Amino acid sequence: MKWMKKLRLINWHYFVDETMEFGRQTLITGQNAAGKSTIIDALQVLLIADQRQIRFNPAAHEEAKRSMINYLKGKIGSDDRTFVRDGDFTTYIAAEFRDEAKKESFVVGVVIDVFRDQQFEEEYFILADCRLDEVDFIKPSGHLRNRDEFKRRHAVSSAGSRTRSIFERNKTLYQKALLARLGGLNERFFRIFLKALSFKPIQNVREFVYEYILDEKELQLDLMKQNFDIHEKYKRELEQLQIRKEKLQRIRDVFEQYDKLRITVQEQEYVIRRLKVTLEEEQLEAHRRQLADLESDLRRLEDEMALAEMKHDEAKTEAEQALTRWKSHDAVKRAEELRRQIDDLRDGQERLRQELDFAKRALEGERQLVAQLADWPGNEGWTPQPEDRAALAAGVETLSAAIRRLEEALDPGAAGDSFGDVVEELQQRITDLGARLNSVHERLLIGRTRAEERVEAVAGRMRELEQVIRDLENKKRPYPDSVIRLKQVLEERLGGRSPVWIFCEEMEVEDEEWRNAVEGFLNMNSECNLAKI
Repeated sequence: MKWMKKLRLINWHYFVDETMEFGRQTLITGQNAAGKSTIIDALQVLLIADQRQIRFNPAAHEEAKRSMINYLKGKIGSDDRTFVRDGDFTTYIAAEFRDEAKKESFVVGVVIDVFRDQQFEEEYFILADCRLDEVDFIKPSGHLRNRDEFKRRHAVSSAGSRTRSIFERNKTLYQKALLARLGGLNERFFRIFLKALSFKPIQNVREFVYEYILDEKELQLDLMKQNFDIHEKYKRELEQLQIRKEKLQRIRDVFEQYDKLRITVQEQEYVIRRLKVTLEEEQLEAHRRQLADLESDLRRLEDEMALAEMKHDEAKTEAEQALTRWKSHDAVKRAEELRRQIDDLRDGQERLRQELDFAKRALEGERQLVAQLADWPGNEGWTPQPEDRAALAAGVETLSAAIRRLEEALDPGAAGDSFGDVVEELQQRITDLGARLNSVHERLLIGRTRAEERVEAVAGRMRELEQVIRDLENKKRPYPDSVIRLKQVLEERLGGRSPVWIFCEEMEVEDEEWRNAVEGFLNMNSECNLAKI
């Protein structure tokens, strides 16, 4: 809400410099010619601005008819040259308003420079975030500021204001700015304001309301019906909103109960956590005491370990001295030499055992391969001969015997001279087995080569058949090489003078039997002709 608190009139009719206080509701009373209408007309100039719309007091004395220049110069009596003010001067009409929503005040006013030739210039202003007492109308010298001086003074001082202050000479723009500053009022404000200013006694309130307040409008039944429908709609919406309000009320009650329980849970969680913190602090203190005890024990043990290490070093020194004296003896030196030889022999024996074990595993693998080869039935490329199978079976026995001998040699409890007696015989038998395996390997290579040649021939034949299939799919008939060669020879001899076609390709015979007969006949004759050629 916005309401006028003060009104200041400077050089307006009989008022030289007057400030009037206004409340939420103000009653202006006084005798005739006391200035009541002068105040109302000043408000018209301030709030309406456009003199074409202003209706000055029609009830004033005819000998002092009111006009803008008469109000400015202070017309008195009926003499045209009788004025309160002559020469050049400045007039101010300013009002302070209070904006309750924004909790701030602002000043609306007009400054008018009047000249001795009865001409005048107006400029309206709206000073934001300002009170009427703060406006500088008077210069330090005691004279009123003219329009330009006032504008320079307050346009600069309000440049840092939160809301920009306005100075406007265009009355239409001023009216728009005023409506916006008063809370976005409708333009009807000016018309209603003028109608509300009745300078006659109100005899009939109804006529006053219809004449001065309400606009004349025809009765619009459609609009009334529409308003009634809107009223019913709002009524239904109100019922729905009431239902929603009740639901929201229940939700709010549930939420309040939930909020109370939530606060209770938070308090309980705080108590539990506080107890946990207290317990952990007690445990921490106990651990700190335990740590102090352990550190004390550690220092004691470190002292004991230092003493033990010192005694150990002394004992070690004595042992080294005793060992030196003991090593200086000849028998001890001989015993050391024999122990080194025994260690070397044991290392050699271990290496020999590892080599024998590796040879055994290798012979086992060879025996399995020879056994598989002896049991292999063969294939189309190569089949083992009976003498090969007998030689391979004997080789398996030889390898088995060699493996058994190696196992006996690796057995610590076996006799040491049993393996050496048959070494040469086993070597000879293994050599013979190797020669037999080489012979078998050579024959296998020959069979493999022949099988690869057959595979290559079959692959070539498959490629030829695939080409024939592709030609048939492309409707290209296969012909013997002789026909192809004949076509090439004819094309070479003709030298491009005439193309060469195969007759069966160009001829169309619808009957399939006749077509097969013609093709067979032509094919046979072409082969015979080629044979003659």
